[in-house]
Amino acid sequence: MMIGVFSLMLASFAGAETRNDVKSVTSDIQKLIDESENRLGGNVKEHRSAKPEVTVPEKTASDQENDTIYVYPEKKKYIGLSKVDINRFHCEQGNVTGVIFSEDKGLTVNRSGSNAFLRILPDSYAFESPFELYMICAEDTLYRIIGDPQWVSARNVILKDGDKKIEQALDFFKGKTREENIVRLIKKSWNEDWDPAWTITPKFKPVMKNENYRVSWYRSIDTGSEWVIEQYIVEGMKGNVRIEESAFVNRQTVAVSCFDPVITNGKLAQVVVVRGKIQ
Repeated sequence: MMIGVFSLMLASFAGAETRNDVKSVTSDIQKLIDESENRLGGNVKEHRSAKPEVTVPEKTASDQENDTIYVYPEKKKYIGLSKVDINRFHCEQGNVTGVIFSEDKGLTVNRSGSNAFLRILPDSYAFESPFELYMICAEDTLYRIIGDPQWVSARNVILKDGDKKIEQALDFFKGKTREENIVRLIKKSWNEDWDPAWTITPKFKPVMKNENYRVSWYRSIDTGSEWVIEQYIVEGMKGNVRIEESAFVNRQTVAVSCFDPVITNGKLAQVVVVRGKIQ
């Protein structure tokens, strides 16, 4: 049972220099997948069946399924915020010393020690459109946030200490082989089970179109390790057509995975790609 995966390409494992070696590695990964499925109590695709079919979201945020969102100071973070409740921002390093935003966007912010509470006003720009704000923790740690107003419950945003991020990200990979970690990355991607230390960047970028289907780059996930995860949405444009794995392969590709590789006109499928970082 391949958990709905039509291809699991492992092109750059250490020691996999020959075709037989690659087959051996792939066989080992299949065993890991089967063992993981047994622990989950069945096929992963079935395990996810309670969720809606894959759709192309109009506006989404990387952590929208969780009430708690983690933000690090290294780069801007695109997050979903409640436009019906009060959102809390908490600084781990000390007090929130500053909040900067455009006053005409329709935001109100109250600070109290290490917390800041943000409300999006009805009938304002921020109530309907993404907005930008900056949070300052302690003395000078700056967090750049792109807020996406959503009909969700109040969000709890944790402003993390950036110095700890790399260590926390690498903890996920400790004690596992290279092959095991790549399988875990694929399974986490299908289950939308992101590690808090990973950086998720929405893309929404068309990357390919032919007579059979068109492909959009959905988002990129930096795992803080040697690998990044890329998610793609594929839309069928004619009768039964098989998604070609080669369309997603370059020199950095480590693995390609897809549910339901045969799609029809108007149907959608998702493809997950694990790539090595360009050094």
